[in-house]
Amino acid sequence: MIWLERRRKQAQSQGEGYGEGHINEPENMEQGKLPNFWLSIVPLVVVIVFNFVFSRTALTVKDWYNSTELKHTFNIIDVNTVTSSWSLIVALALGILAAMFLNIGRVKVKLTSSLTTASMGALLAIFNTASEVGFGNVVKTLPGFSAIQNHVFNASSNPLVSEAVASSMSCPESPVQLPADCPSRLK
Repeated sequence: MIWLERRRKQAQSQGEGYGEGHINEPENMEQGKLPNFWLSIVPLVVVIVFNFVFSRTALTVKDWYNSTELKHTFNIIDVNTVTSSWSLIVALALGILAAMFLNIGRVKVKLTSSLTTASMGALLAIFNTASEVGFGNVVKTLPGFSAIQNHVFNASSNPLVSEAVASSMSCPESPVQLPADCPSRLK
């Protein structure tokens, strides 16, 4: 990070930059406005400590619920399989609350605009991911997909070669030589 910051300052001093008219860019913070370093790592410490406490001590999350109720309601047979996820989720929530509490003066001023910007960015990522997953699920049900998948995965006994073939086939700009025994409709 030190090297990157040094290179950024060098480029900026030479008049280099990213251009003009960018939207959704964070505002430049002045050095005097930054919070104390030790206060800044408190939320991280909160997450680490409470994750440990909720997963490995007497306050473990697996004792928070009745196992028969979990099995009936959520079909969770063994609570130990979800303990690590639950403890991390609770620890992250506590870390977020700690960060908000420590920065209440900064958060209060820009909370609405920050949440709006964050929500828009999150929705874009969610919809992109959902559309990719949906498209992938449709494609994998097609009969030609298994034929292509078999050729790609069996291109070589060396997994690195198979990976290179798979990567090459996912990039339409790169020329791909399909195997000679590949069905003619794929050529």
